Amino acid sequence: MESRLLIFTVFVCVSCGLTQIGGDASSGTVSGNVWGGPLEEGTDGGLTQVCYVTALDYQHGYDWKADPAKETVKCSLVVYADGIPVMKVPVGNAYETGSDPDMHRIVKGHLYTDYSTDSETVIKKDGQSIFRYPGRESLCGLSVIGDDVYTLGQNRDGEGFSLRRNGEEVIVRRTGTVLGPLREVGDSVSFAFYDMISSSSGSIARYYAAKGGKVTQIAVRDDVVRVWDAICTEDSVIYLATLTGVGTPVLFEGDRMTALPLLKGAVAISALLHHDNEETCVEIICRMGTLVFTSILKMDGRIVKTFDNGLAISSLKILDDGICCTANSGRPGVPGVIYRDGEQYPMPEGYFCMGAESVSMVNGILHVGLSSSDGGKPLLWKDSRVDTLNVNGYISSISAY
Repeated sequence: MESRLLIFTVFVCVSCGLTQIGGDASSGTVSGNVWGGPLEEGTDGGLTQVCYVTALDYQHGYDWKADPAKETVKCSLVVYADGIPVMKVPVGNAYETGSDPDMHRIVKGHLYTDYSTDSETVIKKDGQSIFRYPGRESLCGLSVIGDDVYTLGQNRDGEGFSLRRNGEEVIVRRTGTVLGPLREVGDSVSFAFYDMISSSSGSIARYYAAKGGKVTQIAVRDDVVRVWDAICTEDSVIYLATLTGVGTPVLFEGDRMTALPLLKGAVAISALLHHDNEETCVEIICRMGTLVFTSILKMDGRIVKTFDNGLAISSLKILDDGICCTANSGRPGVPGVIYRDGEQYPMPEGYFCMGAESVSMVNGILHVGLSSSDGGKPLLWKDSRVDTLNVNGYISSISAY
């Protein structure tokens, strides 16, 4: 299976600790203190998917919660495949690798990282630089289609963004803001963005869809006050908007318009679209006086779940079993929540999720990465069974390939 990583022969079990992971030429070591390579066929025991976990491991005794993004502290980004550490990448400014969960991801069994210098954006694969380009960008998405790596980056220093294929420009705008992530549509990628246009009555937002390298304006209604989010599917553009005189967000798909219900007396303060497996759902954060609630709704306006005040969604995925998500708690003594298509489980006391990629379905089992708020070791929650990762840090992502 080409997307999987080589589990090299000199391994130690997770409980032995990362400091004992060795490496030499025969065990897959490459330059830059990175271990790993393609996984050999036939090592998966008949399972169709491998669970990849990324975790940040700080030096023993360091309080990573005090400043988890501090790039001058000795730290490693570790990749696990089915519980076995298979790659260890040093983190820090000198290595052009960051610790932020938004700056690394596993795609088709490989680790891709992004990093901004004072003047460039650097993209690496499995710890090795594959291309860099001028400008400081924050990635809104990275997709691999065939041999091509697509990146969508928003300018860190202001407006503007670029869509690139293997570092080469496909779409570049000096102004404009990306809406939502980069998505794969067929054999290409898509995304949406908006730009502010000056007029006699002030600034007006114009909304656009980009698909297959071509940009077209989204024909929104004249009474649209703002578009919260928009996604481009293979057949249409779906967008979520607020209309003049309408108190709830409205979902548009082609000629269909659906007003989404809110709790009585609530006002929407944020709204997002989630789309995967040809399904779409809406996440709406609303305020009611001093209380803040988050609701998940289907395309037809049906409310799937409303979380209690103080619970904030950290990761939401449309998976094999439907909508699955985690919600961290901001209230002392109140545990966070793991939600799986109608079922709800409390997070272990003192644990929460770091980053937006902490949930995945692996061989039909829901996996959730949980990090400790008081310095304990991170946990991998698997349908209520819990495994411990022996690192001083946190789990930043979970994926299945």
